[in-house]
Amino acid sequence: MNVTEAQTTTINQVGILSPWDADGEKDVWDAFKDGLTELGYPEGKGVTFVSRFGKVQTLHGNIPGDFYYMAPSVPRRSEMPRFKTWSSDPDPLVNAIKEVKNKNIFVTLVDRAPSNNDNSVRDLYVAGNNPALGATAGEYIKKNTPTAQVAVIRGLPIPIDQQRQDGFDKAIAGSNVKVLEKQFGNWNRDDAFKVMQDFLTKYPKIDVVWCQDDDMAVGVLQAIDQAKRTGIQYVIAGAGSKDMVKKVMDGDKLVPVDVLYPPAMVGTAMELTVANFYNQVPVRGSYIIDATLITRDNAKGFYFPDSPF
Repeated sequence: MNVTEAQTTTINQVGILSPWDADGEKDVWDAFKDGLTELGYPEGKGVTFVSRFGKVQTLHGNIPGDFYYMAPSVPRRSEMPRFKTWSSDPDPLVNAIKEVKNKNIFVTLVDRAPSNNDNSVRDLYVAGNNPALGATAGEYIKKNTPTAQVAVIRGLPIPIDQQRQDGFDKAIAGSNVKVLEKQFGNWNRDDAFKVMQDFLTKYPKIDVVWCQDDDMAVGVLQAIDQAKRTGIQYVIAGAGSKDMVKKVMDGDKLVPVDVLYPPAMVGTAMELTVANFYNQVPVRGSYIIDATLITRDNAKGFYFPDSPF
């Protein structure tokens, strides 16, 4: 479906979630714009894009457009100084988001759900299945290494992290899998590297590392390699980044599987949000993407070498 010149929607990106940002952030945003163009929403004909690389300065200031596209977390860089001191916890954003929504602006939240994630805060919520992300990892560990001693690196102390941890704990309940310790790695490869160094110092025997996130897995694998520890059987993370999926495809001993939590859900959110205006189909509510276990058998279907992530 192609939109007309008279139909224009402004997409305001006010943040991208680390670890999906860093140097690849602009590439990711550009990829989403390209995807919408292919769907019939080219920039300048139906869709106007405003991102952190443009002139967006405030969340609830005088920004034109039919809706706000709310990416998962708050910007930390100098382009938007008003927000840079806020943490990745979505709860401090709730009042500001409600202020936007009360102006009859369509609000889409992606990934970072506040504690109160109902229709008073947003119109559409798009995310991966956070409880299942933890449960899928736990079930794999319980089945394949039933007496494993597991080091757990969590993300941040926010609702979706707790959902993942709860799913994991439920999956291994009643088994002989033992959790050695849990620490927060902030979904950051450098922080995860430091946490893993600490684990390696404390524990002479670690069978498995569950670290939720592919970016943290990079830091974990670096720490293992640097310490020359050979007894760790594998690391299980999540996202479905091309680098981790490639390791699964290649039969990497330390990365036999990954759990899907695709950053491309931001593109899904864009498509659904635009569909609300142009296709006139109901999209309000929650859209949850399965936490598929990526194995060597199915990895090819999840490998996109040209992806920015």
